[in-house]
Amino acid sequence: MNSNTIFGHLANFISSGEIKVTDLMSLSHYKELKKIIPTKSFDNLSDLKHQIDDKYSYGEIRLVLDELA
Repeated sequence: MNSNTIFGHLANFISSGEIKVTDLMSLSHYKELKKIIPTKSFDNLSDLKHQIDDKYSYGEIRLVLDELA
């Protein structure tokens, strides 16, 4: 299993309150993505990923997107 698959499975535990987003990613990446994502226009996750710094993983972006939704 790759890390994105694992992030996807663990995201279910965030919505139930069993874990926090920051249990799965650094606080700095979390705060940065919460500021960056709302400023971007995108059609899908891949489109967004190409617009931001490569230091953020797909899993991290997905976690923050889920929380912002």
